[in-house]
Amino acid sequence: MTMKQLSAEYRNSAQLLRRRIGELTVLISEEGLSGTEKALIKSRLVILNSMLTDTLAIAVLTERYYERGYRRSVRFTI
Repeated sequence: MTMKQLSAEYRNSAQLLRRRIGELTVLISEEGLSGTEKALIKSRLVILNSMLTDTLAIAVLTERYYERGYRRSVRFTI
């Protein structure tokens, strides 16, 4: 698998995360949920948004990995 192919997989994963975030955002506005259930959904949304941010950052990193002059994020380098 090449880095470009890996990047495409990360972008597909990001789409799935976006879809789930959308589902939970709609769910949280429903009337029948208790405060505890809403709090759990909100905490899940925080985690999913963090995962989405990381997934997109890694997608860009793998997509541009071999480009000369590309400044890699210190966050993902050893």
